[in-house]
Amino acid sequence: MDTVQRNYELTYILPGSLTDSEVAQLKTQVEQILKKFSAQVLKNEDWGRRPLAYTIVHEGKKQNDGVYTHVVFALEPSKAPALEREVYLSNVVMRHLLVVAEEVEEEVTPEA
Repeated sequence: MDTVQRNYELTYILPGSLTDSEVAQLKTQVEQILKKFSAQVLKNEDWGRRPLAYTIVHEGKKQNDGVYTHVVFALEPSKAPALEREVYLSNVVMRHLLVVAEEVEEEVTPEA
């Protein structure tokens, strides 16, 4: 039986005070969460280190920068709430946003 999968976009921010090797380790932890829920990663983009719009206090430290990562993946819709909860409860991610990816439809041009 085929299970219906939907595409999701997860954008998350890691603390900017971390070293590059620490960031790589934490990204691996987030990837493990995706694997745990059998998510099929379609695209993984590193948006790099950027200043935050406002200061975030994360684990007792003020953060003014964040390391942004954007992941597009396919997942069964029934597993999405549990996956988001696990990302939310993980201590590694400062902020995250999980949304259903928009389906890209081809434009139909009317013929005159």
